[in-house]
Amino acid sequence: MATLFDEVDSYLTNIKQAIDFVLVRDVAPAVVDRIENSAETNVYAAYEPSQYYRRMSLNQDNAYDRSASNLTLTIENTTTGNASQIGEGYDPGQIGDIIESGVGYHWHNSRIYRNIQPRPWMENGLEDAIRDRSADRALESGLLSLGF
Repeated sequence: MATLFDEVDSYLTNIKQAIDFVLVRDVAPAVVDRIENSAETNVYAAYEPSQYYRRMSLNQDNAYDRSASNLTLTIENTTTGNASQIGEGYDPGQIGDIIESGVGYHWHNSRIYRNIQPRPWMENGLEDAIRDRSADRALESGLLSLGF
């Protein structure tokens, strides 16, 4: 026989699954939109490259992997170095940490290599989504759409 505790446990399991679903379906796009805007302001407007061709990949929706687990949304930028520019300075792996920290560039003759210039955009975009409540609104409307 099911007890009240069983029913509460079942409800909590269902709501946690719903929240994880809504985090990816509804909240992540709102946050990524703010992250992309932040990339424009904090990355692209902050520095003009002298040794490589800019692809504007930080403004592309498919540059961000999204997942949610245990009520936590994870957004990861997966942009890699520009393979069309293999040679001195080419970074074959993911370059988000390099851009955010300003450390790790290999374009030895560039201003950004000589003058370490952090250009954080991920955290700034997340803070924007929190400040303007777009993440909250997306979570609320997503849960309402599921009947919660």
